[in-house]
Amino acid sequence: MSTPITPPHPNANSEVDLTNIREIPRELENELQLNPDLSDDEEEPIKIEQDKSFKEEDVYKSDTFKQDLTEELVLDFKLPSGLGPALSLTQQSRFISFVDDKLLQIQRNFIKYLSEEDSTYTLSQLIRQINETISILWYSIFRVEQIPVVFHSAILGRNSTSLNHASSVDLFGQPHYFIRIIGDLIDYVEKFPLSSVDELRELLALVAKLDNVVIVLVDQDTVSTPSAKKDFIDKTEKVRLLSLATRFKLLLLSKYEELKTVRHPITAEFDIWPEYDQLVGQVYEGIIDRTSI
Repeated sequence: MSTPITPPHPNANSEVDLTNIREIPRELENELQLNPDLSDDEEEPIKIEQDKSFKEEDVYKSDTFKQDLTEELVLDFKLPSGLGPALSLTQQSRFISFVDDKLLQIQRNFIKYLSEEDSTYTLSQLIRQINETISILWYSIFRVEQIPVVFHSAILGRNSTSLNHASSVDLFGQPHYFIRIIGDLIDYVEKFPLSSVDELRELLALVAKLDNVVIVLVDQDTVSTPSAKKDFIDKTEKVRLLSLATRFKLLLLSKYEELKTVRHPITAEFDIWPEYDQLVGQVYEGIIDRTSI
């Protein structure tokens, strides 16, 4: 069988005469009609199924929902109390999207602050938003609200939180978010002025909270999953954490020294700096202790 002759094609940058076009014969057109029963005016519109709007309160829909969380946790996000069943992959995916949105909102607020679109955004507001996200992430792992105070009891106080059920925790990437927050906090603090002792104390409390979270995760070592055991914090992450903790500590020391040069009403009457010298010197001491080789 001989191959058909290739029809001529116009050359590049050449004009094509569209007035002399041969029409397809009627009988051939009928043979090419693949669906003769479908007329041009009977075409059915393409139906596009709209995505159902996602509601944050539906992320964990189960009988074990905790109906009322403390204000320390974000009230518009319900997490199941107690151990209960492990979260499904769909629930995990929705939770991750929720946390991503929270962190993205913080970044947007920070960018607006840098561009002077929102000069009212303060370091205290940023600390509060980060605190909420940390609480949600922590609760999603251990299903307890309080973080054990291993270090920094001078600023956080003491509690008797027990994690005896740690072998049954729900772990699906939350430690990566804690590391991300620690890294992002360096960028945020670098650009914000540390303008008061109150802001300094709020920042120290936030960092102490992060420090204790990481300490607990490192000390837990491994967690059992249906398929295998996996580390809460692996060796590569420990190296990164040590680097981030050291960078932040140097940055905070610089900010702290600047703050001390400004005369505040509270410092005029009371000599508070020896206390804060010690607190600033203890920043991330848990991470540094647990990750140093």
